[in-house]
Amino acid sequence: MDKLTHIYFAHIPFVCDGYICDIRQKEIESCSNFKVKQEKFFIWKLLEIALKHSLGVDIREVEFKKLENGKWVCDKCQFSLSHSHGIVCVAISDSYVGVDLEYMDTKRHPMKLVDKTICGDEKCESETDFFTLWTIKEAAFKYANESRFDPQKIDTTKITNVKTDYLNIGAERYVYSLVGDSLNNIKVYFK
Repeated sequence: MDKLTHIYFAHIPFVCDGYICDIRQKEIESCSNFKVKQEKFFIWKLLEIALKHSLGVDIREVEFKKLENGKWVCDKCQFSLSHSHGIVCVAISDSYVGVDLEYMDTKRHPMKLVDKTICGDEKCESETDFFTLWTIKEAAFKYANESRFDPQKIDTTKITNVKTDYLNIGAERYVYSLVGDSLNNIKVYFK
């Protein structure tokens, strides 16, 4: 991919076959929440599309494993997964990458969580600020391959390798952040 990061988004459900590798299938089947189960299935199908489109690799040729911290890794590339409110997102890169996507749902009253989220010199004066900070923290956590997410230990003012953007999908507003080593040449795809 020559120092390139690709990021894919899709609204679910979308038309696809039902193949999922055994290790991921077991994880999906163990999930009791239908919505989460559906997002886990379709995010894997989007990963399949991304691998084929970006690398020309069939997902059946990829060796996957799940690390103790819950992060999925493979032998063909670096990737990161995220899903929120019916949208799935996959980032693929030739170097470490973390992505987080959040539906900017103001009904959840995110400002109640500010004191448990911010640290250092971070500023959070609006709901947009909160969702932006949260996605950067989640993406940085995934990028660093840490074992436990603690938002107050991730200072976004010290993260320089980040790209954040906002998406309007229908009447819904989302924010995503990407933390990685190869952010100079990002290509975005919508399924």
